[in-house]
Amino acid sequence: MRGLVAEYEREKIRERTMRGSREKARQGKLVTAGSIPFGFKYNPEQSTLEEDAEKAKVMRLIFYTFINEDLSLRALADKLNRLQIPTPRGKGRWRSSTLGLMLRNEVYIGKMYQFKKYHVEPKKRRKSSFKNKKTSVAIRPREEWIQLNVPALVPAEMFEAVQRKLEKNAVLSRRNTRREYLLTGLLYCSMCGGRMKGNAVHGIPYYRCYHKSDPEKYLIGPDNKPYPCSCPGIKTELIDAEVWSTICQLIKDPELLISKLQEHNEDYSSTKEILEQELLICRNRLRVIPREKKKLVEGYRKGFYSDSIMRDEMGIIDNEQSELETRVTELEKQLSRKILSGKQEESIRKMVEKINTGIDNLDFKGRQRLLRLLVEKVIYNGQKIEIQTIIPLNEQLCPVHRRG
Repeated sequence: MRGLVAEYEREKIRERTMRGSREKARQGKLVTAGSIPFGFKYNPEQSTLEEDAEKAKVMRLIFYTFINEDLSLRALADKLNRLQIPTPRGKGRWRSSTLGLMLRNEVYIGKMYQFKKYHVEPKKRRKSSFKNKKTSVAIRPREEWIQLNVPALVPAEMFEAVQRKLEKNAVLSRRNTRREYLLTGLLYCSMCGGRMKGNAVHGIPYYRCYHKSDPEKYLIGPDNKPYPCSCPGIKTELIDAEVWSTICQLIKDPELLISKLQEHNEDYSSTKEILEQELLICRNRLRVIPREKKKLVEGYRKGFYSDSIMRDEMGIIDNEQSELETRVTELEKQLSRKILSGKQEESIRKMVEKINTGIDNLDFKGRQRLLRLLVEKVIYNGQKIEIQTIIPLNEQLCPVHRRG
């Protein structure tokens, strides 16, 4: 009986502790200062994170270097080690795995999530003698996360560009490829949307759809049965030559680039008013949400709401706030586009002239790098080829301009 009562008391204490911690998190305070992200420092008086000036400079340098230089995570780590920049622990060497986690962390754009993970028992245990059985970590559903706003160390646009480059680096990694495929990571099938990979048949290199050979990725037909993609393969020498000659022709004609930009500007001007109106509505709603949260907390303190109602209502408000913030970022990005100016037209001509100087002398790696900077994707449907290009707006060719 004493054991049962003690176990009951432990559960009650745990429940009260968790409830108090969640309430502290909802008030915008840091529940535990166990692991402070690199670039921040803990303010014990206000239970919040503040910017650490020196470490924040290093973090901005890491983001800027990764975006503006053609580096992998390993090459970035080597460069930081050569510059003798201290690691987060102040000793040891920079590792690509550490940099990958840091560059993907949303805390650097002002979003830190609490109650994101919880402890569970592992599926397989190496040792059986553990006092604490829950030694593994699992991720909670996103709607249960509680967001803590912290100072943003880098702009949201730069963070998004880093995520695109990390994703692109993973796709374009050569790994153990024996042959050279110019369109690796850029060629897509129009029938199923899957990427097309290089594959040699009797010594002849082809591009084939990923969904054609993997049964787990077969398309589901009208009769609910899986079917392989019907897109035929194509010889690499045919499509590589066609795409390269088309891009060369585009580069050598700056007036075509300028005319395409002007067409985009005309389409954009007709929708600008609608986007501004939607942005105004979203911002007005975001101003009201903190007041709603405050009223909900006051009602909970006075006993008007139970714990379950409080959690549900706060979760609904947090989800709406997160969706609105995401939409505001998207709208601001769309509205940040500017009408093509004479200065930009001149910069495009200079950039094209610079590329044309040595385009005919590029080796395979040079051609591949140029394609990856200027081409978003190449779509093949078995008969026709569609090339979706990126139109640069300044002389610096850099992946940061992707989708921008």
